[in-house]
Amino acid sequence: SVLMAGASLIATDRKTMMEYWHGLDLPTGIALPKDLGAVLGKIKKPLKGFGYSQSSVTFWYENCWLRSQFYAEPWPDVRGILDRKANLWPMPNDFYKALDAIEPFCDESGAVYFDTGIMRSHLDENIGACHEVFSLPKGLSFSVKQLNIIRPYIEQVDFMTEGHMMLWQGKNCRGAVMGRS
Repeated sequence: SVLMAGASLIATDRKTMMEYWHGLDLPTGIALPKDLGAVLGKIKKPLKGFGYSQSSVTFWYENCWLRSQFYAEPWPDVRGILDRKANLWPMPNDFYKALDAIEPFCDESGAVYFDTGIMRSHLDENIGACHEVFSLPKGLSFSVKQLNIIRPYIEQVDFMTEGHMMLWQGKNCRGAVMGRS
């Protein structure tokens, strides 16, 4: 589902969370079905109006409208994840070059492992592939799939956020990626 949070929308797959600021003055705490989010993302017309009741939401566009029921399950409070203190730095320029280079060598877990200044396809340095990436910290592991989800958006990153997660920011968006244990 997608959570309406006033001037932003929040979505998660329970491994990656992303918040996007759209800037509209909309209600908070309304959970929308993820299929509705996919449909809304395809509409290129400007939003003309918005309305909601206790169980449904309606979006009005020029010459059309779209209505949906709310998602049945309420969201927990996720501000504790996204509002954590972060020490953000520019994303290393060669991060995704390294990810693309070693991804074919990753095992069935689909994880990449960070060592000091090195990204690896396996935890054991004698197996698989590795690629240098300036400023990577030692001891973290993330899913290749989750890192690729945020690829188009990420500009700044904190790899070492408390709770074994990576916090990141981009243009009008921010998010968190859970590390692998």
